[in-house]
Amino acid sequence: MSIRRKNRSLVTGALTGVVVLAVVAVSARLMGAQGGGRGAQPVENVLAGVIDFHHHQEPDERERNLDIIDASLYARLRGMRGAVFKSHSQQTATTTWLAAKMVPNFLAIPVIDLNLVHGGLNKYAVENFATIVKKAQNPAPDIGVVMLPSDTSCAQRRAEKSSEECVAIARDGRLLPETIAVIGLVRKHGLVLASGHCDPDECVLVAREAQRQGVPYTVTHVNLNTTPPMLDLPHMQEIAKLGGYLEFASQSQRPGNPTLEQRNTRTADLIRKLGPQYAILETDLGQANNEPAPDGLAAFIMNLRAKGFTKAETDLMTRINPAKVLGLPVPAD
Repeated sequence: MSIRRKNRSLVTGALTGVVVLAVVAVSARLMGAQGGGRGAQPVENVLAGVIDFHHHQEPDERERNLDIIDASLYARLRGMRGAVFKSHSQQTATTTWLAAKMVPNFLAIPVIDLNLVHGGLNKYAVENFATIVKKAQNPAPDIGVVMLPSDTSCAQRRAEKSSEECVAIARDGRLLPETIAVIGLVRKHGLVLASGHCDPDECVLVAREAQRQGVPYTVTHVNLNTTPPMLDLPHMQEIAKLGGYLEFASQSQRPGNPTLEQRNTRTADLIRKLGPQYAILETDLGQANNEPAPDGLAAFIMNLRAKGFTKAETDLMTRINPAKVLGLPVPAD
C-alpha cells in the first residue's frame, strides 16, 4: 500500500469513527429522552453506575460489534461505571490501557483468559499481565481478572465431544499444582479470579482454594445451559457459602428471540433461590450480530424487574456486588 493510500485510509477511518461516535451519542440521548413538559418525572437510568462483568470487543480473533474504545465511549454515555473486557485469545491489559487514556471517567478492566494460546496455566503469562496492570503509568484501574481456561478447557472440550488438546485444572478430584500456583499469583498481585469454563465440581474446588488463599472469586455465566460451567443450584449454593459470586449472563435480550422468555424465567428463578446477594448480572455480549452490551444489560435489568426483582436488588447485582469483587468503593446509594 502506498503512503498516500494508507494516509487516505487513516483519514477515512477517523471520519468513520467520528460518525460512529455521533450516532452513539444521539442514540444514548434518545434513550434517555423524557416525554412530557414541565413537571414530568425523570425516567430512571438503570445503567447508572453499573459494571458489566463480561464484555467482548475488538480487537479480537472473532467478529465483534464495537472496538474497545467505542465500547467504552458508548457504555460511559449510557452512564455505566465500567466494564470487564474479555477476549478468549488476548490479554486485554494493553487495550484497556489505551481505552482508559481515550475514555476517562470509565473503568476499563482487563482480563487474561488462560487458554492454550497463553500456554494454559502459564505463570509467566500471569506475571506479565500483572506487570502491565500494576504499572504506574497505566491510566486504567490497577485491577485485573485472571480467568481459568474457557474455550480450551477440558470441560469445554467434553461438552463439545472434542478430542482436541485442552487445559486441565484438576485431576482425580484435586486441583493441579499449576492451578494452585496461578491462584497464588492472583493473591500476590491483588487480582480477581474467575472460573472460566470449569465443570461444576471443579468450580467448587477452585472456590475452596480461593477461600483458603483469600482471593476474590467469581463463576462465569452460570445460567447458560449449553456452555460450561452449567451449574445446578446446589453447586451455586456451595460456591456462595465459600465466598464466591455467581455471574448471570443476559446474552441477547432482543425481542423476538424464541428462547428469551424461557431463559429469563430460568435465570430469575435461579437468582431468587440463590439470593441476589451472591449474584452478578453481566452480558457476555459484543458479538457482531448482537446488540451492544449496554443495550442488552439495560433490557436484562428491566426484564428481571418485570419478574419481581426490585431496584435495590438489581442495583445490588449490577453496582454493589461487582464493586465488592473488584475491590472498588461501593456506591453509597
